[in-house]
Amino acid sequence: MTIYSFQNRTRRTGNETRFIDVYRFLATEKMGAEGNKSLDEQEEKEQEAYSDQIEKQAQENIAYLMAAKTELISLNKMNKALDSLKAEEKRLQKSIASEEKSMEDEITQTIHRKLDEIENQFESALKDNKEKEKRLLTKRAKKKNEKVKERVKEETADVREENRKLKTEMDSLFKQNHIPRFCNSKLYYSLFMTKGIFEVLEFLATIFICIIVIPALLCIAAEDTVLSHIKDLKPYYIIIFLACTLLFFFVYIIILNSTKVKHHPVLVEGRKIRDKVKANEKKIKAITNAVKKDKDESQYNLEKYDEKLEEIREEARIISEKRQTALTEFEQKGKQEITESIRNRRREGLETIKQKYRDHSEQLLMGEKNIQEQKRLIQENYTKRIGDEYMDYETITDLITIIEEGDADSVEEAILFYNNE
Repeated sequence: MTIYSFQNRTRRTGNETRFIDVYRFLATEKMGAEGNKSLDEQEEKEQEAYSDQIEKQAQENIAYLMAAKTELISLNKMNKALDSLKAEEKRLQKSIASEEKSMEDEITQTIHRKLDEIENQFESALKDNKEKEKRLLTKRAKKKNEKVKERVKEETADVREENRKLKTEMDSLFKQNHIPRFCNSKLYYSLFMTKGIFEVLEFLATIFICIIVIPALLCIAAEDTVLSHIKDLKPYYIIIFLACTLLFFFVYIIILNSTKVKHHPVLVEGRKIRDKVKANEKKIKAITNAVKKDKDESQYNLEKYDEKLEEIREEARIISEKRQTALTEFEQKGKQEITESIRNRRREGLETIKQKYRDHSEQLLMGEKNIQEQKRLIQENYTKRIGDEYMDYETITDLITIIEEGDADSVEEAILFYNNE
Protein backbone atom coordinates (compact mmCIF):
# COMPACT_ATOMS: atom_id res chain seq x y z
CA MET A 1 0.00 0.00 0.00
CA THR A 2 1.30 3.52 -0.86
CA ILE A 3 1.95 6.29 1.64
CA TYR A 4 -1.03 8.12 0.15
CA SER A 5 -3.31 5.13 0.89
CA PHE A 6 -1.92 4.91 4.39
CA GLN A 7 -2.48 8.61 4.97
CA ASN A 8 -5.97 8.23 3.55
CA ARG A 9 -6.70 5.48 6.05
CA THR A 10 -5.31 7.43 9.02
CA ARG A 11 -7.41 10.37 8.03
CA ARG A 12 -10.55 8.23 8.30
CA THR A 13 -9.59 6.35 11.47
CA GLY A 14 -8.87 8.56 14.48
CA ASN A 15 -7.55 5.84 16.78
CA GLU A 16 -4.79 4.95 14.36
CA THR A 17 -3.70 8.61 14.05
CA ARG A 18 -3.41 9.01 17.77
CA PHE A 19 -1.34 5.80 17.96
CA ILE A 20 1.15 7.17 15.39
CA ASP A 21 1.45 10.51 17.18
CA VAL A 22 2.29 8.81 20.50
CA TYR A 23 4.76 6.53 18.79
CA ARG A 24 6.45 9.54 17.14
CA PHE A 25 6.70 11.40 20.47
CA LEU A 26 8.32 8.46 22.26
CA ALA A 27 10.70 7.89 19.40
CA THR A 28 11.73 11.52 19.45
CA GLU A 29 12.43 11.46 23.19
CA LYS A 30 14.49 8.28 22.91
CA MET A 31 16.58 9.11 19.99
CA GLY A 32 17.06 12.74 20.83
CA ALA A 33 20.35 13.63 19.34
CA GLU A 34 20.42 10.99 16.61
CA GLY A 35 18.88 13.47 14.33
CA ASN A 36 15.80 13.93 12.26
CA LYS A 37 17.07 11.73 9.47
CA SER A 38 17.24 8.54 11.51
CA LEU A 39 13.85 9.30 13.02
CA ASP A 40 12.24 9.72 9.64
CA GLU A 41 13.70 6.44 8.41
CA GLN A 42 12.43 4.61 11.46
CA GLU A 43 9.04 6.23 11.16
CA GLU A 44 8.76 5.23 7.53
CA LYS A 45 9.56 1.63 8.35
CA GLU A 46 6.97 1.57 11.11
CA GLN A 47 4.41 3.12 8.82
CA GLU A 48 5.08 0.55 6.13
CA ALA A 49 4.80 -2.30 8.66
CA TYR A 50 1.56 -0.95 9.99
CA SER A 51 0.27 -0.35 6.44
CA ASP A 52 1.01 -3.96 5.55
CA GLN A 53 -0.82 -5.09 8.66
CA ILE A 54 -3.86 -2.96 7.78
CA GLU A 55 -3.75 -4.14 4.17
CA LYS A 56 -3.61 -7.76 5.29
CA GLN A 57 -6.55 -7.19 7.62
CA ALA A 58 -8.55 -5.57 4.81
CA GLN A 59 -7.80 -8.41 2.43
CA GLU A 60 -8.86 -10.94 5.06
CA ASN A 61 -12.16 -9.11 5.57
CA ILE A 62 -12.69 -8.86 1.82
CA ALA A 63 -12.00 -12.57 1.51
CA TYR A 64 -14.43 -13.21 4.35
CA LEU A 65 -17.18 -11.19 2.64
CA MET A 66 -16.37 -12.82 -0.69
CA ALA A 67 -16.78 -16.22 0.96
CA ALA A 68 -20.12 -15.11 2.42
CA LYS A 69 -21.15 -13.86 -1.01
CA THR A 70 -20.12 -17.17 -2.56
CA GLU A 71 -22.15 -19.07 0.02
CA LEU A 72 -25.18 -16.86 -0.70
CA ILE A 73 -24.77 -17.49 -4.43
CA SER A 74 -24.54 -21.19 -3.70
CA LEU A 75 -27.70 -20.98 -1.54
CA ASN A 76 -29.51 -19.11 -4.30
CA LYS A 77 -28.51 -21.77 -6.83
CA MET A 78 -29.70 -24.45 -4.43
CA ASN A 79 -33.07 -22.69 -4.05
CA LYS A 80 -33.43 -22.36 -7.82
CA ALA A 81 -32.52 -26.01 -8.27
CA LEU A 82 -35.03 -26.91 -5.55
CA ASP A 83 -37.75 -24.84 -7.26
CA SER A 84 -36.95 -26.61 -10.51
CA LEU A 85 -37.20 -29.98 -8.76
CA LYS A 86 -40.53 -28.99 -7.21
CA ALA A 87 -41.89 -27.89 -10.59
CA GLU A 88 -40.70 -31.13 -12.17
CA GLU A 89 -42.21 -33.13 -9.30
CA LYS A 90 -45.60 -31.44 -9.87
CA ARG A 91 -45.30 -32.09 -13.60
CA LEU A 92 -44.53 -35.75 -12.94
CA GLN A 93 -47.46 -35.98 -10.50
CA LYS A 94 -49.75 -34.64 -13.23
CA SER A 95 -48.18 -37.00 -15.76
CA ILE A 96 -48.78 -39.97 -13.46
CA ALA A 97 -52.39 -38.92 -12.81
CA SER A 98 -52.93 -38.30 -16.53
CA GLU A 99 -51.39 -41.64 -17.50
CA GLU A 100 -53.44 -43.52 -14.90
CA LYS A 101 -56.64 -41.77 -16.01
CA SER A 102 -55.83 -42.45 -19.66
CA MET A 103 -55.24 -46.11 -18.84
CA GLU A 104 -58.52 -46.40 -16.91
CA ASP A 105 -60.37 -44.60 -19.71
CA GLU A 106 -58.91 -47.02 -22.26
CA ILE A 107 -59.98 -49.96 -20.09
CA THR A 108 -63.51 -48.56 -19.72
CA GLN A 109 -63.85 -47.74 -23.43
CA THR A 110 -62.50 -51.12 -24.49
CA ILE A 111 -64.89 -52.93 -22.15
CA HIS A 112 -67.86 -50.90 -23.41
CA ARG A 113 -66.85 -51.47 -27.03
CA LYS A 114 -66.54 -55.22 -26.47
CA LEU A 115 -69.91 -55.28 -24.70
CA ASP A 116 -71.47 -53.40 -27.60
CA GLU A 117 -69.98 -55.89 -30.05
CA ILE A 118 -71.47 -58.80 -28.10
CA GLU A 119 -74.84 -57.06 -27.78
CA ASN A 120 -74.92 -56.03 -31.45
CA GLN A 121 -74.01 -59.53 -32.57
CA PHE A 122 -76.92 -61.14 -30.74
CA GLU A 123 -79.30 -58.20 -31.20
CA SER A 124 -78.86 -58.52 -34.96
CA ALA A 125 -79.70 -62.23 -34.78
CA LEU A 126 -82.71 -61.56 -32.53
CA LYS A 127 -83.89 -58.80 -34.84
CA ASP A 128 -83.77 -61.14 -37.84
CA ASN A 129 -85.60 -63.75 -35.79
CA LYS A 130 -88.27 -61.23 -34.81
CA GLU A 131 -88.74 -60.22 -38.45
CA LYS A 132 -89.21 -63.86 -39.44
CA GLU A 133 -91.76 -64.30 -36.66
CA LYS A 134 -93.58 -61.13 -37.71
CA ARG A 135 -93.81 -62.23 -41.34
CA LEU A 136 -95.04 -65.67 -40.33
CA LEU A 137 -97.64 -64.18 -37.96
CA THR A 138 -98.88 -61.97 -40.80
CA LYS A 139 -99.27 -64.99 -43.07
CA ARG A 140 -100.98 -66.93 -40.30
CA ALA A 141 -103.39 -64.06 -39.57
CA LYS A 142 -104.19 -63.76 -43.27
CA LYS A 143 -104.84 -67.48 -43.51
CA LYS A 144 -107.00 -67.40 -40.38
CA ASN A 145 -109.05 -64.48 -41.70
CA GLU A 146 -109.70 -66.39 -44.88
CA LYS A 147 -110.81 -69.42 -42.92
CA VAL A 148 -112.97 -67.27 -40.62
CA LYS A 149 -114.67 -65.69 -43.62
CA GLU A 150 -115.28 -69.12 -45.10
CA ARG A 151 -116.75 -70.33 -41.81
CA VAL A 152 -118.94 -67.24 -41.45
CA LYS A 153 -120.10 -67.61 -45.00
CA GLU A 154 -120.88 -71.24 -44.40
CA GLU A 155 -122.69 -70.75 -41.08
CA THR A 156 -124.72 -67.78 -42.36
CA ALA A 157 -125.51 -69.23 -45.75
CA ASP A 158 -129.12 -70.12 -44.79
CA VAL A 159 -129.81 -66.68 -43.33
CA ARG A 160 -128.23 -64.92 -46.29
CA GLU A 161 -130.29 -67.02 -48.66
CA GLU A 162 -133.41 -66.13 -46.72
CA ASN A 163 -132.55 -62.42 -46.96
CA ARG A 164 -131.95 -62.74 -50.67
CA LYS A 165 -135.39 -64.30 -51.12
CA LEU A 166 -137.03 -61.62 -48.94
CA LYS A 167 -135.43 -58.81 -50.96
CA THR A 168 -136.50 -60.51 -54.20
CA GLU A 169 -140.01 -60.90 -52.83
CA MET A 170 -140.11 -57.22 -51.87
CA ASP A 171 -138.84 -56.10 -55.28
CA SER A 172 -141.52 -58.22 -56.95
CA LEU A 173 -144.21 -56.89 -54.59
CA PHE A 174 -143.38 -53.24 -55.38
CA LYS A 175 -143.05 -53.96 -59.08
CA GLN A 176 -146.41 -55.74 -59.28
CA ASN A 177 -148.16 -52.82 -57.57
CA HIS A 178 -146.35 -50.22 -59.68
CA ILE A 179 -144.79 -48.52 -56.65
CA PRO A 180 -141.76 -46.30 -57.42
CA ARG A 181 -138.37 -47.88 -56.65
CA PHE A 182 -137.36 -45.09 -54.22
CA CYS A 183 -140.16 -46.25 -51.92
CA ASN A 184 -138.19 -49.43 -51.35
CA SER A 185 -135.42 -47.56 -49.51
CA LYS A 186 -134.37 -46.93 -45.94
CA LEU A 187 -134.80 -43.16 -46.27
CA TYR A 188 -138.38 -43.47 -47.54
CA TYR A 189 -139.42 -45.72 -44.64
CA SER A 190 -137.68 -43.35 -42.18
CA LEU A 191 -139.65 -40.36 -43.55
CA PHE A 192 -143.04 -41.91 -44.32
CA MET A 193 -143.21 -45.18 -42.36
CA THR A 194 -141.18 -44.14 -39.31
CA LYS A 195 -140.47 -46.87 -36.75
CA GLY A 196 -137.88 -47.02 -34.00
CA ILE A 197 -135.57 -44.44 -32.47
CA PHE A 198 -133.02 -44.50 -35.28
CA GLU A 199 -135.62 -43.78 -37.96
CA VAL A 200 -137.08 -40.96 -35.81
CA LEU A 201 -133.61 -39.40 -35.56
CA GLU A 202 -133.12 -39.82 -39.30
CA PHE A 203 -136.51 -38.16 -39.93
CA LEU A 204 -135.63 -35.17 -37.69
CA ALA A 205 -132.19 -34.86 -39.26
CA THR A 206 -133.76 -34.73 -42.73
CA ILE A 207 -136.17 -31.98 -41.68
CA PHE A 208 -133.29 -30.01 -40.08
CA ILE A 209 -131.21 -30.23 -43.23
CA CYS A 210 -134.08 -29.25 -45.54
CA ILE A 211 -135.52 -26.29 -43.59
CA ILE A 212 -132.38 -25.02 -41.75
CA VAL A 213 -129.10 -26.07 -43.36
CA ILE A 214 -130.06 -25.74 -47.02
CA PRO A 215 -131.73 -22.29 -46.55
CA ALA A 216 -128.69 -21.08 -44.59
CA LEU A 217 -126.34 -22.16 -47.35
CA LEU A 218 -128.56 -20.48 -49.93
CA CYS A 219 -128.52 -17.24 -47.91
CA ILE A 220 -124.72 -17.29 -47.68
CA ALA A 221 -124.40 -17.92 -51.41
CA ALA A 222 -126.94 -15.22 -52.31
CA GLU A 223 -125.27 -12.69 -49.99
CA ASP A 224 -122.10 -12.79 -52.07
CA THR A 225 -123.79 -12.99 -55.47
CA VAL A 226 -127.42 -12.09 -56.22
CA LEU A 227 -128.05 -10.03 -53.05
CA SER A 228 -124.59 -8.45 -52.76
CA HIS A 229 -125.92 -4.94 -53.66
CA ILE A 230 -128.73 -5.02 -51.06
CA LYS A 231 -128.01 -3.64 -47.56
CA ASP A 232 -130.96 -5.01 -45.59
CA LEU A 233 -130.99 -8.74 -46.27
CA LYS A 234 -133.23 -9.83 -43.41
CA PRO A 235 -136.48 -9.89 -45.46
CA TYR A 236 -134.78 -11.93 -48.14
CA TYR A 237 -133.48 -14.39 -45.56
CA ILE A 238 -137.02 -14.85 -44.25
CA ILE A 239 -138.31 -15.40 -47.79
CA ILE A 240 -135.60 -18.01 -48.48
CA PHE A 241 -136.31 -19.91 -45.23
CA LEU A 242 -140.09 -19.82 -45.83
CA ALA A 243 -139.69 -20.91 -49.45
CA CYS A 244 -137.50 -23.86 -48.49
CA THR A 245 -139.87 -24.88 -45.69
CA LEU A 246 -142.94 -24.67 -47.92
CA LEU A 247 -141.15 -26.51 -50.71
CA PHE A 248 -140.12 -29.30 -48.36
CA PHE A 249 -143.59 -29.84 -46.96
CA PHE A 250 -145.14 -29.48 -50.43
CA VAL A 251 -142.92 -32.20 -51.84
CA TYR A 252 -143.41 -34.29 -48.68
CA ILE A 253 -147.24 -34.14 -48.98
CA ILE A 254 -147.18 -34.93 -52.69
CA ILE A 255 -145.00 -38.02 -52.11
CA LEU A 256 -147.12 -38.99 -49.11
CA ASN A 257 -150.38 -38.84 -51.07
CA SER A 258 -149.03 -40.53 -54.18
CA THR A 259 -147.35 -43.41 -52.35
CA LYS A 260 -148.29 -44.05 -48.74
CA VAL A 261 -151.97 -43.12 -49.04
CA LYS A 262 -152.36 -44.93 -52.34
CA HIS A 263 -150.30 -48.07 -51.52
CA HIS A 264 -150.46 -48.23 -47.76
CA PRO A 265 -151.19 -52.03 -47.46
CA VAL A 266 -148.29 -52.87 -49.76
CA LEU A 267 -145.96 -50.52 -47.86
CA VAL A 268 -147.03 -52.16 -44.58
CA GLU A 269 -146.19 -55.54 -46.06
CA GLY A 270 -142.88 -54.10 -47.21
CA ARG A 271 -142.20 -52.92 -43.65
CA LYS A 272 -142.72 -56.47 -42.40
CA ILE A 273 -140.32 -57.82 -44.98
CA ARG A 274 -137.75 -55.14 -44.12
CA ASP A 275 -138.05 -56.03 -40.44
CA LYS A 276 -137.36 -59.67 -41.25
CA VAL A 277 -134.32 -58.67 -43.32
CA LYS A 278 -133.08 -56.48 -40.49
CA ALA A 279 -133.54 -59.29 -37.97
CA ASN A 280 -131.61 -61.65 -40.24
CA GLU A 281 -128.80 -59.08 -40.59
CA LYS A 282 -128.55 -58.92 -36.82
CA LYS A 283 -128.42 -62.69 -36.74
CA ILE A 284 -125.63 -62.67 -39.36
CA LYS A 285 -123.73 -60.10 -37.33
CA ALA A 286 -124.12 -62.16 -34.16
CA ILE A 287 -122.89 -65.30 -35.93
CA THR A 288 -119.93 -63.37 -37.37
CA ASN A 289 -118.94 -62.02 -33.96
CA ALA A 290 -119.27 -65.44 -32.38
CA VAL A 291 -117.04 -66.98 -35.03
CA LYS A 292 -114.40 -64.24 -34.65
CA LYS A 293 -114.39 -64.59 -30.87
CA ASP A 294 -114.11 -68.36 -31.01
CA LYS A 295 -110.62 -69.25 -29.74
CA ASP A 296 -110.72 -72.76 -31.09
CA GLU A 297 -108.48 -72.57 -34.18
CA SER A 298 -108.22 -76.31 -34.77
CA GLN A 299 -110.62 -76.19 -37.70
CA TYR A 300 -108.58 -73.57 -39.59
CA ASN A 301 -105.64 -75.89 -40.42
CA LEU A 302 -102.99 -73.53 -38.98
CA GLU A 303 -100.76 -76.28 -37.55
CA LYS A 304 -97.89 -75.77 -39.99
CA TYR A 305 -97.75 -72.07 -39.10
CA ASP A 306 -97.79 -72.89 -35.39
CA GLU A 307 -95.00 -75.43 -35.81
CA LYS A 308 -92.88 -72.92 -37.70
CA LEU A 309 -93.60 -70.27 -35.07
CA GLU A 310 -92.49 -72.66 -32.35
CA GLU A 311 -89.22 -73.27 -34.22
CA ILE A 312 -88.61 -69.53 -34.60
CA ARG A 313 -89.36 -68.86 -30.93
CA GLU A 314 -87.11 -71.72 -29.85
CA GLU A 315 -84.38 -70.22 -32.00
CA ALA A 316 -84.92 -66.86 -30.27
CA ARG A 317 -84.71 -68.55 -26.87
CA ILE A 318 -81.42 -70.21 -27.81
CA ILE A 319 -80.01 -66.90 -29.08
CA SER A 320 -81.03 -65.20 -25.83
CA GLU A 321 -79.37 -67.95 -23.80
CA LYS A 322 -76.17 -67.65 -25.84
CA ARG A 323 -76.19 -63.88 -25.38
CA GLN A 324 -76.62 -64.26 -21.63
CA THR A 325 -73.85 -66.85 -21.52
CA ALA A 326 -71.53 -64.60 -23.52
CA LEU A 327 -72.30 -61.61 -21.28
CA THR A 328 -71.78 -63.65 -18.11
CA GLU A 329 -68.50 -65.04 -19.41
CA PHE A 330 -67.34 -61.58 -20.41
CA GLU A 331 -68.36 -60.22 -17.00
CA GLN A 332 -66.41 -62.96 -15.22
CA LYS A 333 -63.33 -63.27 -17.46
CA GLY A 334 -63.39 -60.82 -20.35
CA LYS A 335 -63.28 -57.67 -18.26
CA GLN A 336 -60.39 -58.96 -16.18
CA GLU A 337 -58.44 -60.05 -19.27
CA ILE A 338 -58.92 -56.67 -20.96
CA THR A 339 -57.91 -54.85 -17.77
CA GLU A 340 -54.79 -56.96 -17.26
CA SER A 341 -53.81 -56.71 -20.93
CA ILE A 342 -54.00 -52.92 -21.02
CA ARG A 343 -52.29 -52.50 -17.66
CA ASN A 344 -49.47 -54.87 -18.65
CA ARG A 345 -49.01 -53.04 -21.94
CA ARG A 346 -48.87 -49.62 -20.31
CA ARG A 347 -47.21 -50.60 -17.03
CA GLU A 348 -43.66 -49.97 -18.27
CA GLY A 349 -44.43 -46.42 -19.37
CA LEU A 350 -46.27 -45.64 -16.14
CA GLU A 351 -43.52 -47.20 -14.02
CA THR A 352 -40.91 -45.10 -15.85
CA ILE A 353 -42.77 -41.93 -14.91
CA LYS A 354 -43.21 -43.13 -11.33
CA GLN A 355 -39.49 -43.94 -11.08
CA LYS A 356 -38.66 -40.45 -12.31
CA TYR A 357 -41.03 -39.10 -9.69
CA ARG A 358 -39.36 -41.14 -6.95
CA ASP A 359 -35.92 -40.00 -8.11
CA HIS A 360 -37.02 -36.37 -8.10
CA SER A 361 -38.59 -36.83 -4.67
CA GLU A 362 -35.29 -38.15 -3.34
CA GLN A 363 -33.41 -35.30 -5.00
CA LEU A 364 -35.94 -32.88 -3.54
CA LEU A 365 -35.44 -34.24 -0.04
CA MET A 366 -31.67 -34.11 -0.49
CA GLY A 367 -31.91 -30.58 -1.87
CA GLU A 368 -34.00 -29.44 1.08
CA LYS A 369 -31.50 -31.07 3.44
CA ASN A 370 -28.59 -29.36 1.67
CA ILE A 371 -30.36 -26.01 1.81
CA GLN A 372 -30.95 -26.38 5.53
CA GLU A 373 -27.28 -27.28 5.98
CA GLN A 374 -26.22 -24.33 3.83
CA LYS A 375 -28.44 -21.98 5.82
CA ARG A 376 -26.96 -23.34 9.06
CA LEU A 377 -23.43 -22.82 7.73
CA ILE A 378 -24.22 -19.25 6.66
CA GLN A 379 -25.90 -18.54 9.99
CA GLU A 380 -22.99 -19.82 12.05
CA ASN A 381 -20.12 -18.47 9.92
CA TYR A 382 -21.49 -15.23 8.52
CA THR A 383 -24.92 -14.11 9.73
CA LYS A 384 -23.87 -13.95 13.39
CA ARG A 385 -21.08 -11.47 12.50
CA ILE A 386 -22.53 -9.59 9.55
CA GLY A 387 -26.16 -9.49 10.69
CA ASP A 388 -29.27 -10.93 9.10
CA GLU A 389 -30.34 -7.61 7.58
CA TYR A 390 -27.06 -7.36 5.60
CA MET A 391 -27.03 -10.97 4.40
CA ASP A 392 -27.95 -10.42 0.77
CA TYR A 393 -25.95 -10.33 -2.43
CA GLU A 394 -26.20 -6.58 -3.12
CA THR A 395 -25.41 -5.43 0.44
CA ILE A 396 -22.37 -7.69 0.77
CA THR A 397 -21.15 -6.45 -2.63
CA ASP A 398 -21.45 -2.89 -1.33
CA LEU A 399 -19.52 -3.80 1.86
CA ILE A 400 -16.72 -5.33 -0.23
CA THR A 401 -16.54 -2.18 -2.34
CA ILE A 402 -16.32 -0.01 0.82
CA ILE A 403 -13.31 -1.98 2.07
CA GLU A 404 -11.67 -2.11 -1.38
CA GLU A 405 -11.94 1.65 -1.72
CA GLY A 406 -10.28 2.15 1.69
CA ASP A 407 -13.30 3.49 3.50
CA ALA A 408 -13.06 0.69 6.06
CA ASP A 409 -10.66 -2.05 7.10
CA SER A 410 -13.07 -4.52 8.74
CA VAL A 411 -16.56 -5.87 8.23
CA GLU A 412 -17.81 -3.96 11.22
CA GLU A 413 -16.33 -0.66 10.00
CA ALA A 414 -17.78 -1.31 6.52
CA ILE A 415 -21.26 -1.83 8.03
CA LEU A 416 -20.92 1.43 10.02
CA PHE A 417 -19.81 3.27 6.89
CA TYR A 418 -22.67 1.66 4.89
CA ASN A 419 -25.24 2.79 7.45
CA ASN A 420 -23.82 6.36 7.54
CA GLU A 421 -23.91 6.84 3.77
